[in-house]
Amino acid sequence: GVFDSIGMDVKFAYDHVFPAGFGNDGVYETVGSSIVKSALDGINGTIFAYGVTSSGKTHTMMGDDMTPGIVPHAIAEMFRLIEKSIKRKIFVIKMSMIEIYNEVVNDLLDPTNTNLRLREENRKGVYVEGLREERVDTVDSALRVIAMGNEHRKIGATAFNEGSSRSHTVIKVSIEASDRPEFATTPNAHIGRTLSSL
Repeated sequence: GVFDSIGMDVKFAYDHVFPAGFGNDGVYETVGSSIVKSALDGINGTIFAYGVTSSGKTHTMMGDDMTPGIVPHAIAEMFRLIEKSIKRKIFVIKMSMIEIYNEVVNDLLDPTNTNLRLREENRKGVYVEGLREERVDTVDSALRVIAMGNEHRKIGATAFNEGSSRSHTVIKVSIEASDRPEFATTPNAHIGRTLSSL
């Protein structure tokens, strides 16, 4: 290959290789669960699918009614973990959903909000200016937000797939967790607060 011709010894390492027939639930448990748990502890996380058209990215990430993908599994686990912590913490969960189509960023939750700009600030980091966020408080409300966004995706035929999406989608879950004041150890104790994105 190219690297051999210039004398480079290149090695690629994989965290996991899944056999044919390995289900979405197993993929989620192997690669996604720990990322969701860390996000609830204030550490940003990303789950990313990459591959050629018709290689199974959408099925792995979204799944279907019989075999939910990584995203529905992650949302369900996030709300299960929140339920276990709700006595000590207050959570605010917001979702946004963008489409990158021909190098243009569009808001899938507000289809009139197109050609958005990426910005960067010290306190916020990198963000999409003017992006609509929806507050969610249950698995069902989060999945409804995703379904609403999916209705606005660009779809077109390819040589591999008649209904292929012609865009890239990013679903962002913003997690704000604050300690409940009643658990402060002293009257003037600082209340802890974490912000993270998944």
